[in-house]
Amino acid sequence: MVTASVNAADTNPEPTATPASMQVGEIGVLRSNSGGKGVFLCANKQAYDEYWNALLANDDEGLVELMLDGKLVPIDNGTPVRKLSYGGLFDHTCEVRLMKGKFAGKRGIVSLDWLVAK
Repeated sequence: MVTASVNAADTNPEPTATPASMQVGEIGVLRSNSGGKGVFLCANKQAYDEYWNALLANDDEGLVELMLDGKLVPIDNGTPVRKLSYGGLFDHTCEVRLMKGKFAGKRGIVSLDWLVAK
């Protein structure tokens, strides 16, 4: 007798493509993988590194400073983006352009973990 099992992921209506499978030029959406309401768009790779340094150091003032300097912009989950580049083999980031919302047209760096295919 053969029995079939269905994993929760098999019935998940969320996008299933991995970030690496998205080609440059394709449209995807940003989504927090930690259950948060959104993610941060970083102005450049230096701002991305500064974001992670502040986050890991629990430096809330540093995060606020990055936002006030325009280096970090909060973006809601589900915001559509166009993938503009891939960071490379050892760089887990890519450049995207926001397609909708308050910051439509703005480009920046995000973690590949936050990018999912539509």
